[in-house]
Amino acid sequence: MLGKQGWRLITKPDSLCARVLKGRYYHDTNFMEATRKKHASQTWRAILASRDVLQHGLIKRISDGESTDIWRDRWLPNHFTGKPITPGDSQEIHRVSELMTASGHWNEDLIREIFFPVDAEAILQLPIRTRNGDLLDKRRRQGEGEDRPNTSGSAPIKNQNQLELYQTDPSSDGVWRLIWKLEVPPKVRVFWWRVMHEFLPARQVLCRRHIELIANCEVCGATEESIKHVLMGTVAKEFWHQVKLMTGVKIPILHPVTWARDLLADICSRRDRAIIICGMWALWMMRNKRRHGEQSMTTWQTSSWVRDTAFDLWQIMHPAKDADAVIVERRWRPPLVGWVKCSTDAAYYAADSQGTSACVLRDHNGRFLAGQAKWYDDHCLDACAMEAMACRDALGLAQQCGVQKVHLETDCLELVQLWEKREVQRSAITTRKRSIGTSTLVPVKNEPALTCLNSVRRAR
Repeated sequence: MLGKQGWRLITKPDSLCARVLKGRYYHDTNFMEATRKKHASQTWRAILASRDVLQHGLIKRISDGESTDIWRDRWLPNHFTGKPITPGDSQEIHRVSELMTASGHWNEDLIREIFFPVDAEAILQLPIRTRNGDLLDKRRRQGEGEDRPNTSGSAPIKNQNQLELYQTDPSSDGVWRLIWKLEVPPKVRVFWWRVMHEFLPARQVLCRRHIELIANCEVCGATEESIKHVLMGTVAKEFWHQVKLMTGVKIPILHPVTWARDLLADICSRRDRAIIICGMWALWMMRNKRRHGEQSMTTWQTSSWVRDTAFDLWQIMHPAKDADAVIVERRWRPPLVGWVKCSTDAAYYAADSQGTSACVLRDHNGRFLAGQAKWYDDHCLDACAMEAMACRDALGLAQQCGVQKVHLETDCLELVQLWEKREVQRSAITTRKRSIGTSTLVPVKNEPALTCLNSVRRAR
């Protein structure tokens, strides 16, 4: 709750509470740089105490990049700790502005030369704001039932224990609650708790505790048989390839240090997370049987067990709705006379950072006026950003057709909710949202736009 108060002081500086506290405690600076004054009230001290947690969820929004340090500031949303993982000790550039061209765009050649590929992609996907000044924005929010980062940027910390996931002891209550919510068998939950505490007897762990003399891997000869090596190393690659063929699930890009915690965060969907963690449990069981000379299942048998177990648990915990239930589908409705309705849709391919947009224009009689579909090769931010780009492309098509009154339809509820907010926006798609204009957005299922999308996919 106190973290929320601090967030309101940042986002609503004109409120009565913010003006009183600013005049009393930090009239010559901002909230993030305020210090505790002598004889300060208990309320102010408590808000300052919660600021440390808030800082772990804030990043800088890039405009000209002059005030943002590449290696020290947090400025990459949904990217590990918010900073590049590329070592910056030997680099000659320090400001984000040095990564831009004179026209204000990213210098792609320079970025790919300096940074690791995962950092370069995260930077190139980042939109540059047009107005001056770098703004602080919330990095991510993880709420009940959410499987991806929240892009609204309007809500403060909902669960501070989850936000502290990356900097707290793995024995904290917040981490344990996340483990307990995993949709996997109980023994697999206990296994993952042991992974996070490094309580598994891998040779590297045993050597560190002076139980084993050497820490090398007996199978592939690697220098260290760490827990990560057993679950994702050379021996495990064939298993994960088989899992990908069977389920379409692959291990996301993980930080080399916080990889176990990353899987508890919103880096992948709940279903994919269950398959990955069940697969890692199966790999550890295979390793134990192999080391003790027992007969273990083949890679194909193990991956089949992982697929069936995860699927059965998912079916039990998410029962299908009654097939006889009547589904009421909202159909296309004509706009007012003199208006043109534009149905838009988008597709996003996270693995390649590629996307597709499509739109169809029809008048109040339902007559087809125009339609188009576009393919974006790279540097797409996320699904919501692609939906915003689809709306922007639709307005561009309407302008080419000489249409003045446009009613936009989209199936992205998140975009509509962002659009309807009248307060200052700090979302990741603010730059694209401004280019849409002042049209009306309505969430529906867009069959015509889906047809355009399918044609683009076939052409791909």
